[in-house]
Amino acid sequence: MCQIFGNHWGYAENDLLYKSLPEMISELIHCRANNANFLLNVGPMGNEFLRPIDKAMMLEIGKWIRYNKGFIYEARHSNISVENAILLKGEGKILYAVSEVPSKKDIVHGFSGDVVHVKLDAKIESAVWIDNGEPIEIIDGCGYLTVPFKYGTNMVYRVAEIELDRS
Repeated sequence: MCQIFGNHWGYAENDLLYKSLPEMISELIHCRANNANFLLNVGPMGNEFLRPIDKAMMLEIGKWIRYNKGFIYEARHSNISVENAILLKGEGKILYAVSEVPSKKDIVHGFSGDVVHVKLDAKIESAVWIDNGEPIEIIDGCGYLTVPFKYGTNMVYRVAEIELDRS
């Protein structure tokens, strides 16, 4: 899949119609969930350098990938049905469920927004948040609740690494 940040395939000095960072990360996730590669085109300026906004966007997408331990490189389409997440297949019985989650608004009052219940059409053995390794409580053997990022962090999408039941 080919994509651009703005509205032009090459350098355009006055192109301010930029896609948002969450939109670009979402496109990357959907691309990988459909077994496709993501070609992100940026046009260098006449001096061979990138526009500062292009460079910043690339760095932030890289930050999201690193924050999530780079799972996106090997992830592929999964045939297992899921509610409220995008499901990608990893190695063996590993799945990655990517969900958009609310973030905490302030330390005192906690987060605002609804917690989303993710449910798979498969039995879960265990699950952890890929960004910090914290275990996820499994509900009814096949689901879990999204947990907002701690105050000061909002990576828009949170990734759960799920190991399916081996039985």
